[in-house]
Amino acid sequence: MLTKRLQIPYRRPIRLSDPYQDWPNGWLRDLLKTPDEEMDWNQFREIFQAGLPAGVYEEVVYFLPFALDYASSHPSDALEYLAGVVGWVSENDSALRRDNLSEPVRNCLRHLLVDWTGTFKVIHFDEETCRSKGFGVKFYDYVENSEFVVQMTEELLRFEKHQDLADEFIAGLAGQKDNGVQSAWLLELAHEFRQRYVYWPGRIQGDNVTRIPFPTLDKLILDMDLLQSHLNRIRYTLVAEEPSPTYWRTLCAEIGIRYSAD
Repeated sequence: MLTKRLQIPYRRPIRLSDPYQDWPNGWLRDLLKTPDEEMDWNQFREIFQAGLPAGVYEEVVYFLPFALDYASSHPSDALEYLAGVVGWVSENDSALRRDNLSEPVRNCLRHLLVDWTGTFKVIHFDEETCRSKGFGVKFYDYVENSEFVVQMTEELLRFEKHQDLADEFIAGLAGQKDNGVQSAWLLELAHEFRQRYVYWPGRIQGDNVTRIPFPTLDKLILDMDLLQSHLNRIRYTLVAEEPSPTYWRTLCAEIGIRYSAD
């Protein structure tokens, strides 16, 4: 459990002070009635709400280990509050350093990325399944945990303070030569980021926001030889053994690398 890695020097708050008076009367009081072990994304989303702090640092930090633990065991729910947690630890890094918590928190964030990418599983929907779900496509593939890994990477880059963790994670995937699962994740993330953004040399540009340069991620997206080499390493293992008949062919076509060895 990640809670064991963080020794919080503050007791559970008896109230959340709502420093900017954003919350309805009684809302945060009712939130605190939920025991720590029963809190889920609903409470963590409120406590770490971006732009609407539920309390001051000394009050909110108590809940950080529980929020990180819950994200580790419930990654799909983590989407509801992950941006708030990454934003909060970024904005409060000085206080975390004062309490000797900054590096343990960073290690917890590393753990989440490693834990979520420990396996590689493609979920495939065929035409019949897509029709039953109301999808207007003939097939649909997604990688389990991919959405959470993409968002975590994205938020680390966006808030900048811990951008090096995202760079470290991506560089680790790209630099290894003997871990097929990590090669598969490298290609999946390259595909997802290419789908989400229009890429220009030296920067990521979204629909409405131009962001600062992220050299490591840019290199990941634009280095076609690197991506091809990782596909070649897993061609006769993960690619050949993949039950989905469409995932790898589609990924290669959309990235622009060769699916076949010819």
